[in-house]
Amino acid sequence: MNAHPNLSRPIRSLLRLIPIVTASFLGLLAQPPVVAGEASEARLPTIDPDYCGVTIPPNIAPLDFRIQEPGLSFEIRIAGAAGTPVEIFSRKPQVVVPIKPWRALLEANRGQPITIQVAAMRETGELDRFAVITNFVAPEPIDGFLVYRRLNWQFARYANGSIGIYQRNLADFQETELVRIKERNADNRGTCVNCHTFLKNQPDVMALHARVGTTGEKPMIIANKGNITTVAKPFGLLAWHPSGHLLAFSQNLFSMILHSVGRNRDVYDGAGDIGIYTLASETVTMPPKISLPDRFETWPTWSPDGKYLYFCSGPKLPVQQYQEIKYDLMRIAFDEASGAWGDVEEVLSSKTTGLSIAEPRISPDGNHLLFCMFPYSSFPGTQPESDLYLMDLRTKKYQRLDAVNSNRSECWHSWSSNGRWFVFSSKRRDGLLTRPYFSYFDSQGQAHKPFLLPQKDPADFYDSLPQMINLPELVTGPVPYGQRTWFKAMFAPEHRVVPKQSGETSDAPASMGEPGSPMN
Repeated sequence: MNAHPNLSRPIRSLLRLIPIVTASFLGLLAQPPVVAGEASEARLPTIDPDYCGVTIPPNIAPLDFRIQEPGLSFEIRIAGAAGTPVEIFSRKPQVVVPIKPWRALLEANRGQPITIQVAAMRETGELDRFAVITNFVAPEPIDGFLVYRRLNWQFARYANGSIGIYQRNLADFQETELVRIKERNADNRGTCVNCHTFLKNQPDVMALHARVGTTGEKPMIIANKGNITTVAKPFGLLAWHPSGHLLAFSQNLFSMILHSVGRNRDVYDGAGDIGIYTLASETVTMPPKISLPDRFETWPTWSPDGKYLYFCSGPKLPVQQYQEIKYDLMRIAFDEASGAWGDVEEVLSSKTTGLSIAEPRISPDGNHLLFCMFPYSSFPGTQPESDLYLMDLRTKKYQRLDAVNSNRSECWHSWSSNGRWFVFSSKRRDGLLTRPYFSYFDSQGQAHKPFLLPQKDPADFYDSLPQMINLPELVTGPVPYGQRTWFKAMFAPEHRVVPKQSGETSDAPASMGEPGSPMN
């Protein structure tokens, strides 16, 4: 009997074909990828981010990417010498790699290459197989978490925006808000969180510089294994002594110089001096040798053995001559037992390099020093010429890291606890916003091509995020202090310390400037 007696014969024939076509279509979708095979294209596929020829940690989140090649559908095969390959079939150019198979593949191929083969289906039904991407899985892991600051890009203020400190689990895509200041909240107006620093990559020993809008105070907040102390002193850039008993700090007075033509802005530091805060005695000292009246001193950092304090020093010139200020790299010996200081030594002179030096950071083994150089001033983030350099402290020889740098600003670098990785902020993606990149530093002292912090959909994430991501610091675990801890320490501290002055001091004012300016 005819199931559709009132329909015409052509329509009844069409209805009989629907189950057949549907079954065929579902069967096509169920087919496994056929990407494996000889490449029909001699070139690598264009993908965003550029995850081609990079070295990655065995504990990093999947390197999701977008294929920037035409195609009706795409097939991807990720494989190594060991383990089960990951095969993906997608009708969209976004490639989302499942986490569990990815982790298993990386773990099975520690110290070995993994390959990514991409194929794109044309409208004609032909399959374009591109040349194989080869990446390398390092044997050494990276510290599990990254702590960084996010703030809206502005010339001076973050009106109607927000600024905050966040942490990211590097094994997946989970981002946690540690403290976020919303400018549109009247109680928070003018409040800012700035530099954060950790003791030897430990997540529970850290210091955070803040500015409290309601009081105008600029305290340093110390979180030490659950004990929270608010130090009522306008400290700036911070560095833990490896003993955990001292903090070196800079006193700065940053101001921003805006330009109507050429580069859009510069930063001038009008009060650079370096001091020491002793936690046990709650005292501040300004050692005369590193707080000279005719010099600007900034960017303190300790050697891993605690025997030297490295810093940058430049001539004290007025703001009208800001482009003439170039900073030298210096160090001074220190004996913690006696508190005695040695003589200041020049490590690298700006007269030798022709460039200004900033942000010295020493590898955990004490052998290598990573730093920035650029034309002038003390802030590399505003200068597109800023590049990363590496010095071997055993020979004092240094080199520009050609494999790492771009034609945009590189700065805000920090080492992993095992010394095999470093992270830095770069504006290479769009020339405007800083993004975090990671580089492998091998046992031969070579830095490898960096890769961008992975995101679930990195192209959409970074292109739609109008915020800077800077001050990235690697830590070995999650930071145990959240919003309530930091807000209480800023607005209603239980333990508030007004540090005592010890020895010769400096009366120079200190500030971290407006939150949207020098820290970019």
